[in-house]
Amino acid sequence: MAGINDYLHIISSESYSGENFIDVRAKFFGLENITQDAIFSLPGTTKLISGEWVAEGGDQSLPESMREPRILGKKGKLTVKFTGTNISIRLGLNPGWGAGACYIDGVKPSAIAGAKTPADTLTCNAEAHSSWGNEYRDFLIVDGLTNAQHTLEIYCNNLTEGSGGFFVVTCCKVFAQANLTRLRDLWVLPNQTLNQPETLTFANRGGVDVKNVKVSYPVSLLDPATSASLGQMVLGTIGAGQSRAVPMLPLMTGSETTGLHRVAITLEGDYPIGTANASGSFIPGATDLRYSGNSWAQDNVFPELREYAGAAGDFVAMTVNANQFTLRIQRDYGWGKFQIWKDNFSVAGCKTTSASAVVTIPVAQMPNMVVGKRVSGTGIPKLASILTVNTADNTITLSANATATSTNRALEFDTYLTVVSCADEAGGGYFVDVTVTGLTNPTANKVKLVCENKNPAVWAKVSWVGLDPVEHRTETINYDLTYKHVPPFPIGGLRIENGQATWDPAELGAIDVSKPYDNSMISREELVSRFPTYLVIYQPGYLDTIKQYDLAVVDPFGMTRKQVRELQAMGIKVLLYVSFGEEDGTLLDKWDPNSAQVPWVGDGKGPGGYASYYMKGGYGFGEMSECEHDCQRTTGERKCAKNNPKYNTNLARCTAACQLDWREGYLAWDKGAACGGGFTRDNNWVRDASKACTNSKCPKYAPPNAKCTEYQQASVWGQDFSMVTTTYPDENGIWSSYYVDPVRRDNTSWFARLRDYYLPLIFKEPTPRDEILTTLKVVLDPADLETGTVIGMEVSFAPVDEDEPLSVSDVATGFVYGKGLEWDMDPKLGVIKMHPTEGSPVVVEGQRLRVQYSSKGLGADGVFMDTVDTVDIYPDEPYQAGAAGLINELKAIWPTKSFCSNRGFSILDRIIQSCEYVMFETFLSEYDWENKVYFKIGPESKAWNDEITLQLMQLRQKNVFDVLALNYCSNGPEGDELREYIRNESTKRGWISWSSEIMLNKPLPNTPYADNSGPLRTNMWKVHKINRRK
Repeated sequence: MAGINDYLHIISSESYSGENFIDVRAKFFGLENITQDAIFSLPGTTKLISGEWVAEGGDQSLPESMREPRILGKKGKLTVKFTGTNISIRLGLNPGWGAGACYIDGVKPSAIAGAKTPADTLTCNAEAHSSWGNEYRDFLIVDGLTNAQHTLEIYCNNLTEGSGGFFVVTCCKVFAQANLTRLRDLWVLPNQTLNQPETLTFANRGGVDVKNVKVSYPVSLLDPATSASLGQMVLGTIGAGQSRAVPMLPLMTGSETTGLHRVAITLEGDYPIGTANASGSFIPGATDLRYSGNSWAQDNVFPELREYAGAAGDFVAMTVNANQFTLRIQRDYGWGKFQIWKDNFSVAGCKTTSASAVVTIPVAQMPNMVVGKRVSGTGIPKLASILTVNTADNTITLSANATATSTNRALEFDTYLTVVSCADEAGGGYFVDVTVTGLTNPTANKVKLVCENKNPAVWAKVSWVGLDPVEHRTETINYDLTYKHVPPFPIGGLRIENGQATWDPAELGAIDVSKPYDNSMISREELVSRFPTYLVIYQPGYLDTIKQYDLAVVDPFGMTRKQVRELQAMGIKVLLYVSFGEEDGTLLDKWDPNSAQVPWVGDGKGPGGYASYYMKGGYGFGEMSECEHDCQRTTGERKCAKNNPKYNTNLARCTAACQLDWREGYLAWDKGAACGGGFTRDNNWVRDASKACTNSKCPKYAPPNAKCTEYQQASVWGQDFSMVTTTYPDENGIWSSYYVDPVRRDNTSWFARLRDYYLPLIFKEPTPRDEILTTLKVVLDPADLETGTVIGMEVSFAPVDEDEPLSVSDVATGFVYGKGLEWDMDPKLGVIKMHPTEGSPVVVEGQRLRVQYSSKGLGADGVFMDTVDTVDIYPDEPYQAGAAGLINELKAIWPTKSFCSNRGFSILDRIIQSCEYVMFETFLSEYDWENKVYFKIGPESKAWNDEITLQLMQLRQKNVFDVLALNYCSNGPEGDELREYIRNESTKRGWISWSSEIMLNKPLPNTPYADNSGPLRTNMWKVHKINRRK
């Protein structure tokens, strides 16, 4: 049974995606063939582990030409069912990424009888593969299976926090010698109009040479350089680890008929069978090589793997089965030399004395001692040789003193043969083959390549010609070409079916494809528009899914200008998220990603020493559980409107909230912790993110109002216990964000924060920056200074666009530190942490580093204004007017940009002329946070939503804007009914609908949808347009 490397691989210049080039011998298993389980048990256990797999279009940090669709996760199970004798997997590599355990048919590959090169564990950690990261590689899991159906299972249970620990897969491949069909599409166009070449590379991935390789091509396959038929190409010997590429160009006249056309390519070659006295070769890292010394290293200089040493006496030993061999080396200016030694033998029982050149040899070995022989071993200086042989006392004298004493030392002896130089005064870094003759025997010669000095000596291959029993193989490659006509061509019956443009097939003979054609003679064009689509996604990635929609609402910190530009080039309108009524916090310690989230400091003149644009009560703010009769909210007086003696005067508001609860109690409640009375969410503690516990049935219920019988809950929305916490801004307890003041207009106001930071971030272009920064030492953990200390710096103009040019270099030396390997960055905060690798210049406190980057500017089409309905938390008129004025004034600054308000219905009539879109969120469905279920809204909410619907209809009679309907339901089959209901109800109103899971982080693909309920009402709708050319 042929192994995976027992035949020549046939690799196309075209790829499945990115740089994953098509191998004709492979059966390809894409992501759709890989089952992804997020909930699983490890083999031999029953405990369920919960994880997650994320599918995306590729690593956005790579150039588009290198991206490959991939799945990634830290915990999860992957399953592939396949038929064949082997399976390989293609993994993404980056430093610190995770691993997976492999099982074939329920057992580890190493436990399978007859398995070749089994891999029980796979890792995506680039450092384990001598990789810099940001690349993909194929890895063989197992070869030598029975040719039957098998199941591959990979279990991932990585615990690494942050960006580490990911297991990243792009595809699997099963190779077979019998796979010999190459499928390819070609446009029916003459070669003069369009060349459609392809290169097939014949690659030898085995350990022996394949000789007399010939490839015979039909007359219809041409040499792209000369346009002559390729005929028979004699490729000669393709050595182990080498390849030969042949470009070819299918002959096209432009008059071919469409459909499948097969041509045959014949591949011949002589493959070695058996190993006795056969030709052979070694490449760096081969298992039969023996190394001595610590300076050996490998790398890949395409298309050759090379190995080099840079310390005198370091050697690699091998056995050559011929009396001469070819040594392939690389030459360049200032490089070193290899001494070639032969006839190695070992002698035990030798006696050495430190600081003495005299060595005592066992008497039986004295006849083998010859002046000039090289001597090596522990305690013997490198490149030592025999100066004299003294048979009288059975000693030899070396060219250098021993460095250690021993009475029973094993030493190696070799005969110097020749020297091969890797130096070239002109430089160039080229590879050259050098023939080494003079080996003693016709077979089994022990040879060493010995580095002569500290200058690098570089080799790529040792090969020799022996007695080669071979098998001549002739294989036929089926080159299957599907010819297709190039649109445009005359079509009829243009129409929309299920949301897709379609038309009738062209009549045969309707086009003369023998001549070049274009649109210059077109007499009519038709434009059919469909109902527009949109999505909301706050998770980075999913770019391929976003491309399926017409309008996208996305998070600015999950996008780059390059990605926004790519969407805009496809005609997709991009609105970027900005919260207008509240602000997300920042890290308490910008150097520690695990530190708590807190409000921004800003000018430090606000509540608790935070920014002065944060709110602390006022403008009608009330706590969820406060009494309607507390006059503080309405008149500012600390009294009860009912003059009830139980009125609380100790806390900021008279409330029914239990004093054993607190402002941030939701965080403890959600984790299952206990309240001040010792109760949990499962036992008496009843609350949500804003409303504290008012459970009167609890035996320890202790409200500040002493259970007043005249208590009546006020219709307000603020977080309970907010007013008593005077050192902290008013907070949205669900999202841990902080309410802002829209009234002020000075340079430390919320208006200025939007004007000078958030809107330039989303509307402007990236701005190149070049800064000289001085490094700081930051102690994160005083108890562990070795690992808890960070050297880094902070750029002046965060956030940073990571898709734009970005570098860190030493001002004094110009050394450029590698991103990801020697430093990393929080692009939102602009914090850079240095961690140079071994061999790079050390970074110390106070060092001056040059940082070249671009401050982020996304050039978006518009802004999605979230949390506008904060106006309902602060219902007084000054706040309402301030919020409306803030939006209108910012629109005046950016008049060409689209503004979209999420709800904010209390002030919608004041801002509607500034808005091109209005989002109506959760008007049909809601999410139960406690029970984690989606449901249709009830009658009470529906009545209010009907009032809003009427408001929107009336506003649309006088204003031009579209309504974006956002509702929530499960992505799975259990959400299908609710999703269909949402779409039908939205479409009937002429609103553009999007349904998502509550975290807005897993967008579904766009699917065609036909509505037959009647005319659609929207300002964007254009039914049909015909333009006749004169």
